Amino acid sequence: MRRIQGKTVPKNTATSSVKPWIKVRAKSNEVRRHGQYYELTKEGKRVTKEIKNLLEEIAGKCSDKGHKIAMLSALKPLHVYILFHLRKACSDYAKSIARVLRMPIEDIVLALDHLEQLGLVERVHGSAIKRTEAKLKLSYGVRKHHTYYKLSREGEMILRSMKQRNLFEKYLTLLTGCSKAGKLLLLLREAGHEHVVTIARILSMKVDETQCLIDKLIELGLIAETKPKVLKMKHRKAKPKKETRCLHKYYRLTRLGELITRYMRENKLIN
Repeated sequence: MRRIQGKTVPKNTATSSVKPWIKVRAKSNEVRRHGQYYELTKEGKRVTKEIKNLLEEIAGKCSDKGHKIAMLSALKPLHVYILFHLRKACSDYAKSIARVLRMPIEDIVLALDHLEQLGLVERVHGSAIKRTEAKLKLSYGVRKHHTYYKLSREGEMILRSMKQRNLFEKYLTLLTGCSKAGKLLLLLREAGHEHVVTIARILSMKVDETQCLIDKLIELGLIAETKPKVLKMKHRKAKPKKETRCLHKYYRLTRLGELITRYMRENKLIN
């Protein structure tokens, strides 16, 4: 995106592109600039087109494509992992998922409610649940003291399309705007803890681009900054030394990042 130079703005520039039927803000042929106007650069237009094509590719050829695109754009990594978890467990409840993720149960409840509103998960009805319906339980029959959730048909279709068409890496690209987001996560899974300069060198990226990508992954809850001042050899596997003084900012995967990268590896969701 770039700023529009000059004291006036053409009439066709000062319009809203949110809806095609929204009227032009100004009726004159040109608008006197009382504020700062922006427009997309060629790179911005290219990225916007790629995002649109990606969403349509993930949505697939369905009659309600617009609804599915809006649904996918509303999913965060936490929501996607819960879908992965429910596919593996068949059905589970919020406290159990929170225990696996080591997160507050309130966050999981909100995420499940959001997924239920989108139609990707649904509640399991009945007073008891069998072991075949809750694979993470050891007993053959479980009395339902919690609200259990399972994938809906829509949720199954989205996960199946991600796996069969290898679209999970493109989903990460959509969230971060960088095609190497998945590779960075896998790198941290192997290395343990690493700083931005080494990550940039391994991924053949500029340091500022790598830092921008790391900041976005931190916002998504997939990466966190390392707190210890001294890293042992087992913590920094990419450059093994007896110990490393943290003179730089080191980064590691969060619990959510670890589980997502594990699922990526097991199901070959990334090249």
